[in-house]
Amino acid sequence: MLTEYGEVAQEWSRHRMSQVASEVGDVIDLAAGTQHGFTRPPRHVLEAIHKGIDEGSFDAVPHAKVGQVHQAIARKFERTYGFRPDSESEVTLCPGAAFVIDSALRILVNSGDEVLIIDPDYATYEEQAKSYTSRVVPVPLREDPPGRWRFDLEELERRVGSRTKLLMMSNANNPTSYLYTKEDNEAILELAEKKGFFVLSDQVSEEILFDGAKYHSIASLPGAMERTIVASSLSKLYNLSGFRVGYAVANKKIIEQIDLLEGWVTDGIVSPATDAALAVFNNGEATESYVREVLADLQKRRDYMIERLEGMEGVVSNHPTALYWAFPNVANFGVASHDLAEFLMREGVYVRPGTWYGRTGEGHFRLSFCVSWSSVKEGMNRMEIGLRKFRESHPRALEAERTSHPVVAKR
Repeated sequence: MLTEYGEVAQEWSRHRMSQVASEVGDVIDLAAGTQHGFTRPPRHVLEAIHKGIDEGSFDAVPHAKVGQVHQAIARKFERTYGFRPDSESEVTLCPGAAFVIDSALRILVNSGDEVLIIDPDYATYEEQAKSYTSRVVPVPLREDPPGRWRFDLEELERRVGSRTKLLMMSNANNPTSYLYTKEDNEAILELAEKKGFFVLSDQVSEEILFDGAKYHSIASLPGAMERTIVASSLSKLYNLSGFRVGYAVANKKIIEQIDLLEGWVTDGIVSPATDAALAVFNNGEATESYVREVLADLQKRRDYMIERLEGMEGVVSNHPTALYWAFPNVANFGVASHDLAEFLMREGVYVRPGTWYGRTGEGHFRLSFCVSWSSVKEGMNRMEIGLRKFRESHPRALEAERTSHPVVAKR
């Protein structure tokens, strides 16, 4: 089940980076996917979890309590996006957004069907789709000029075929931070309706926005519920990844199937997750205060990281208005992103090669600014020094030698 990303299998790359990190020892981690070492969940959420456990929230969750969470999610969608899904038939709580993604593939995709995946995008999509013996069709985002990404409808249109069943996309896009506009979503939905495929919109980072950026959910469009599945969670902004607080918004038939799968596969949701979700959704003032504080601090970290990246020779940074990752272009160094990332690892800083997110990610890194201030600052110092050493030791762009691992042919 290894996936070919450019010339290097992603699983091999991940293993190699972990191996080098253990050899080096002193490594600053800029590869985090959550707010590792940065902040804790909201205090009122932790208090609700503790209170729930004290009162017995460690057994199967009562149906009525799950219904309260569904109602809170429906109110959240109405407040945020202007439409209210039916809390009884169009919303369900799940053990993480990952379960929603996997369920969508199980429900909609048969062996040999085609799954369109935006490229680059979340690293596990392709592996999940291939595990159901579907055919993956990458749909590249456009980077023009370097550092600026955009969705190209024509790239999507030319890849839709008679066996296309599903389009998988994260919004905001992980790793580029591209936010799909209302016009983008309208065009995607129109094509989905015309060609008969479904759209999975992964919205786990929907509230992490900077510079006054506005978020548009494809599910808010008229008629979208017939063709869309929204996956979201409280893992990213609220730092609750360990509690597996995810949910789906979709039409009645799909929600019924997700609920069936949840019963078969997990035998139910994590009990404290319901306490966490209710605390987030039903304590407006406390939650809003937490969100403002976290986003303000994240934006400071982002500004610092982008300023440092822009000062590094050979690096072209993007300017993320969403998510908490930067995705700088390092193609000027003339080697595969894995090889350059491995070089930096030996200089004491861990960055993710862009090829972990698809073929179009080649020539990029994903860097986390959702880590501690000391990690952001020291990580930038080590990266700058490491890139300078690389330039000095490689005066000309060299093609990386691949003698220590199996070469995978380009597609």
